[in-house]
Amino acid sequence: MIRFRDSVIVREVEGESVLLDLKRGYYFGLDRAGTRTWQLLRLNPRLRDVVSAMVDEYDVDTALRMLDGLLGELD
Repeated sequence: MIRFRDSVIVREVEGESVLLDLKRGYYFGLDRAGTRTWQLLRLNPRLRDVVSAMVDEYDVDTALRMLDGLLGELD
């Protein structure tokens, strides 16, 4: 299960997002695909469910690449 830090705020603008970790001073920009991945993770932080939802919306390789890329960047 993914856990979200209380110190992270998210703002969405025109389908893209900016995440700011106030405690650590890090920020990330997410494109539309990254924003959709983030939305799915917030709705259900179980990776199995997120991957299933992403595969329904995208092809399998794209979904796994998007999820892996986002989680790798946020780690």
